[in-house]
Amino acid sequence: MTIIVAARASPISETHISEIYEKLKLHHPLVTVRSLLIKKKSDKNSAKMSAQETETIPAHDVDAALLERRCNAVIYPVNDVTEPLERGLTIAAVTEQKLAIVTHKSAHAMIKLFSCIDMRNKNK
Repeated sequence: MTIIVAARASPISETHISEIYEKLKLHHPLVTVRSLLIKKKSDKNSAKMSAQETETIPAHDVDAALLERRCNAVIYPVNDVTEPLERGLTIAAVTEQKLAIVTHKSAHAMIKLFSCIDMRNKNK
């Protein structure tokens, strides 16, 4: 099974997706992960963004890819989670690096898939 994970377009986000993939492979060796890197809507025509500009991409710009069904999950720092989440979305997991993995509430397979790396229950 291939899943698509979206995140802000930045080298650190690419690293985060790779780390999540490596952890998923330990529990689900048949899963592959593809990255969908999201640029700030107003900067889609610009060639490159600085690291500071990348950090200012709102979580809802990343969530839009999930709401438009262009990906199966999105990741961003827990601090950037907007409460309440967009309608129909849920946090499937929080990683050791304090990254939120967000997916559709109805995507039970995704929620179960990411449960193996969810640190919320392991810290209790």
